[in-house]
Amino acid sequence: MSVDIPQNMDEVAMNLARENRAGHNYSEDEVIKKAVLESLQAYTDEETEGHYDTVAWDGENMVVTDIMKAKMGQVEPVGADFIEDFRKDAMGLMFKLESAAAKITHGR
Repeated sequence: MSVDIPQNMDEVAMNLARENRAGHNYSEDEVIKKAVLESLQAYTDEETEGHYDTVAWDGENMVVTDIMKAKMGQVEPVGADFIEDFRKDAMGLMFKLESAAAKITHGR
């Protein structure tokens, strides 16, 4: 997994500060949402040993599609949304995303 993807709230704060210094005006929620999406994408890429599947938002859920654009699976938040899940238990969410990537890709 990329070291640039925040894995906890401290890393979100550091990422946000770095982006703001670079002239980008992101909110904490935007950084968290991007981190969640990129984390699932990274876990999916790791499972398939390359970027064959794509993760995208579908409302508050994330959907994984294969190279032919066929839906392979969906990941839903535990709470109201992934931002809340990340704030409550970022490490637990990362374990959930890693497990979801393995299930969706079936260890291909």
